[in-house]
Amino acid sequence: MAKNPSPSDASNTAVRFLLRKAGSIHSDGKMYDTTRSWGKNAWEDIVSNTFSGKCAYCGKVGQALEVEHLLMTNRTQVGIHHPGNTVPTCKPCNKRQRKPGSQTEYDSWDEHLEKICESRGEMNHYETRRERIHFHMNESQYKLPLNNEMAQEAVRYITDDLYKEISHNCKRAVERYEDLLRRFVDD
Repeated sequence: MAKNPSPSDASNTAVRFLLRKAGSIHSDGKMYDTTRSWGKNAWEDIVSNTFSGKCAYCGKVGQALEVEHLLMTNRTQVGIHHPGNTVPTCKPCNKRQRKPGSQTEYDSWDEHLEKICESRGEMNHYETRRERIHFHMNESQYKLPLNNEMAQEAVRYITDDLYKEISHNCKRAVERYEDLLRRFVDD
């Protein structure tokens, strides 16, 4: 938990919960857990067969690979927690940059991939890696459901509404508590 929690912390947690739950709805109600059961099998298949045991961004082999959400599970990118939204990355590649001047917006996976390829002098691999990720998201057996602009806008609307509602309710609960203190403690 944050040192100085705010209503936005609760709101962001609620949004992440919704996006995790949305992923399970598209997986017969099962949560995508990369450490157990069908989720582990799906993750191992994605790592081994789709990405040949390599980091999806830089192509390194032999590194401990982490789960990277292509569309981040936040209210800006509204990525659901689903196999089609995850790729293996090495630890250094799993660090996205914030967009200049923004506190909440990060590079897209495509921008991130381009920056990694450019910084490593590997722009000749950019298109191949981009196509592999695109295929995984849009055409593989794990393709990401509702992966179009109109669906994403609808999910964004839902997450924005949830975010605002939770923030509002948190603030209202604090006001009620302060009122309670005035009535019963300050007397």
